[in-house]
Amino acid sequence: MIDTRVELAVNAVLEADFNKHQHLLPGRELSRRRDSEHVILTWSAPDAPPEAATMSPWFTLVGDHIELGGIDYYDTAGHRITATQPITTSDVPEALRGPNWKP
Repeated sequence: MIDTRVELAVNAVLEADFNKHQHLLPGRELSRRRDSEHVILTWSAPDAPPEAATMSPWFTLVGDHIELGGIDYYDTAGHRITATQPITTSDVPEALRGPNWKP
């Protein structure tokens, strides 16, 4: 399996919240940098298509906990190239779980 490197931008105000839930994303963080408004992560994403340049995960509140709702991937022109169907953490195979994954 080949991981695709993608970027993920998080509003700097939401960084602490993202940090609490990033373990839900398949793959792993490779690096982190900041611009004036965002924290930009380079992510190794095992489920991303090879032409993906950025990823946009979304999270949902299920009962009293947060789950990964899905991930959209975009090419360098900003066109969405794939959108995942809603998933739950139980749908993420063990081999794709990041090193900090917790159910």
